[in-house]
Amino acid sequence: MQKKRVNTMLKLKNIKMNNGIISAEYDPENSGALGYVSVDIKSGRIVESNVSEYDKNFPIYLNHAVSYLEKLALQNSVPKEKMVMWY
Repeated sequence: MQKKRVNTMLKLKNIKMNNGIISAEYDPENSGALGYVSVDIKSGRIVESNVSEYDKNFPIYLNHAVSYLEKLALQNSVPKEKMVMWY
């Protein structure tokens, strides 16, 4: 029996990059249960976070938000919003 792949997603909203910090709200699975994270671009450390109720016990969406923000920080400019999907 073949396993079915399950797509998961989050939406990064209000993405901002200022003074070496990149931040965004994140919405897991369009649940409306927003979380927030800001990351120091040089160190990759989380400066501030508010974990979404959607992934309070196992913050997989927060971790994906951090990872994608680090990728966005390498660009010259960042979009206001970005959809992130994985499976």
